[in-house]
Amino acid sequence: MYGGHRPPYSYVPKMALIWVFLSFMAILVPIEAGARGDEAFQRPVPGRTWQFPAEHGAHPNYKTEWWYFVGHLQSEAGEIFGYQLTFFRAALRQPDPRARSAWSLHTIYFAHLAVLDPARGSFRFREKVGRGALGLSGAEVGRLKVWINDWQA
Repeated sequence: MYGGHRPPYSYVPKMALIWVFLSFMAILVPIEAGARGDEAFQRPVPGRTWQFPAEHGAHPNYKTEWWYFVGHLQSEAGEIFGYQLTFFRAALRQPDPRARSAWSLHTIYFAHLAVLDPARGSFRFREKVGRGALGLSGAEVGRLKVWINDWQA
């Protein structure tokens, strides 16, 4: 794992906090949504017919989805690096078409980037969180485009 090197322990608590938050929201939001009578989100079911490349885009009728990229990079000098980039979309509720404010929040986006340099034994990561309002963060339907501020895939 990680080329014989383990990530620093500071990595674990930050990711753990994200997962705790997502778990909390997964419990809280359905309770709140049921109390308000909001529409339920779709659930994945067997037998779906996939249509690529459109499926790479967002599926706003589902509560949670993510875009996960992992691979290796090689510098011009021949150095090898490993990377992982993930964007998460967590819906808080269905968008309200009657909402008058551009600040109306119904979706939160998270991103995590990690780079491993096995030759130096280093592991670095960065994280971002963004609100799905005002175009600050989002994901397009029908094509792969997801972003949080200046991070995008």
